[in-house]
Amino acid sequence: FPVTIADAIDAVGALGGECTAFYIGNSRAVTAGHCFKGTTDSIQKGTPCRSYNIKFGYLRDDKDGSHTSTCKYIEAHKRSFGDKLEDYAVIVIDNPPRVQLRFDQNYIAKSNDPISIVSYPDLKPLKHAICKVSLLGMKPTVTGLLFHTCDTEPGSSGAPVFLRSTGTVI
Repeated sequence: FPVTIADAIDAVGALGGECTAFYIGNSRAVTAGHCFKGTTDSIQKGTPCRSYNIKFGYLRDDKDGSHTSTCKYIEAHKRSFGDKLEDYAVIVIDNPPRVQLRFDQNYIAKSNDPISIVSYPDLKPLKHAICKVSLLGMKPTVTGLLFHTCDTEPGSSGAPVFLRSTGTVI
């Protein structure tokens, strides 16, 4: 792992064995909205999600992780398609990790910026994909989207995308 993201490993976890989530502080984690089964649109704020656990920081198998957190409730959720692609969930968790990720919501995509995705595909040990930002195929009407050339697998949904030069999630 690049030095800029090595400390972040404990803030990334496997969500329910089917997605990846990452911790942003204040008992909040972020993942993809479609990670919550049966959802097509927004889930109401405050909806309980205790059946979902996050296993943070394991490198070899799911028994060596730093700890497990439980999703308490969904704070924000969106899953929509078309011209306004939105697919995210902010969840409130118990027993948060000791490390949180820095998040840059103002990042402006630049072609070929070196990035990394750290995820738990299908509850396998941590995978690190090294890749770059791609501006090919971007629609000028769609803002806030980041296209990349990363090799990811099912289960990587919701994973943080790091700008390798700074270690910041973009």
